Amino acid sequence: MKIKNKAKMDKSKHKAKHTRKAQQEIFGFVIIVMLILVIAVIFFGLALQRAINNPTYEQYQKANDLLFVMMHYTTDCKNKELSRVIELCISGDTCKIEGNEISACDYMRDVFSEILNVTLGNETQLLNRPIHGYWFRINDGELLNISAGNLSGNIAVGYYVVPLTEGSVTAELWLYY
Repeated sequence: MKIKNKAKMDKSKHKAKHTRKAQQEIFGFVIIVMLILVIAVIFFGLALQRAINNPTYEQYQKANDLLFVMMHYTTDCKNKELSRVIELCISGDTCKIEGNEISACDYMRDVFSEILNVTLGNETQLLNRPIHGYWFRINDGELLNISAGNLSGNIAVGYYVVPLTEGSVTAELWLYY
């Protein structure tokens, strides 16, 4: 009897060793799978972040479309489009608004500021939007320079060339994403 019990004990010890070894192998396999999953999540997260941060064609198109619409906006200044008010500003002309004579440059600045605030938002509104900042300038900022929000990050830039009687000026709208 003792021999049979000893053989049974040896078998159970041998079986217990195999069970522990199998458990250790499964545990090692689970750790390897978890590491692969963590690395995959980090990789896909970085790839998605790059895709989100790079300005797309649509974002460049938005900047150009907004510039185009602003330039063709009909103003109360002699019923002219904003692109023509720029020419009035350069020539030193004035606008008669609600019976008051004001500089075409001041009027142009006010209208562009109002359009940008309404369409893109003011400093506070820009904090919670995909476009978190903008910079608008005409003639490299010599004629007009308006900015708001956080001017860092990825940029989509739109350009619009305003033909004048003599030469031209360039309007730029930088949208920060």
